[in-house]
Amino acid sequence: MLVLTAVLLFAGGVLSDTTDDEYCNQMTPAHCFADKDENPVVFPDSIEALNKMCPIIIRRLKCGIDYLDECGTKRIPRNAFESQLNDTLDFMVEACNTKTKLHEDLTESLPCIENVMKSHNDVCMPMVIEAVEEISKHIAVELTEQGHLVDESDTGKYYCFFEALQLSCFLAKTSVSCGEDTKNLVEGIFERFQLINNACKGNMDADIKAAIAIVQLEMEQRLSTDNSI
Repeated sequence: MLVLTAVLLFAGGVLSDTTDDEYCNQMTPAHCFADKDENPVVFPDSIEALNKMCPIIIRRLKCGIDYLDECGTKRIPRNAFESQLNDTLDFMVEACNTKTKLHEDLTESLPCIENVMKSHNDVCMPMVIEAVEEISKHIAVELTEQGHLVDESDTGKYYCFFEALQLSCFLAKTSVSCGEDTKNLVEGIFERFQLINNACKGNMDADIKAAIAIVQLEMEQRLSTDNSI
């Protein structure tokens, strides 16, 4: 859902009628995501809001893809964004189609998901930082015992933990606040975009997966018993 949030915060535009060279020299991908005279896109708190912004978002994504088709080799590497834009476009087309299961599930879940997002930083950041510190201490002890110095791969694991645990806390909070069905919906979106794997960039081994699963369970238990969160 954080990916959906990022998509929904894009601003929009359309391609100009200039020639290819003029277009690529004068324009950047940002022109596809400029507000212009349209209302700024924000995370939808209702299915009505989603339906209203769907054509805007889809047009903006298609504009970005068209730009890469025309100018990808001239201005920016095509493979840097093309796959992400196409995957996001496919998701939005499905999410905006009123006949799909995804659209139906979002209809029921958006208001609660928005509330989880509003409290995410206040609720999750303290728990994520605490968990990363504990995991970091454990890793440091193991490395010391093995006579291993901290290197870039270890730094990558810390970053992986931090990013993955933020997503795990979001899922835990969604489960407690919105129920398992909504949690499964959000988790499916995370998996569809491989958010945790992309954050970890090769640092996701079996031990890290196990640690993340344990911490997520602990977060759910803590959230379900702490009425102040």
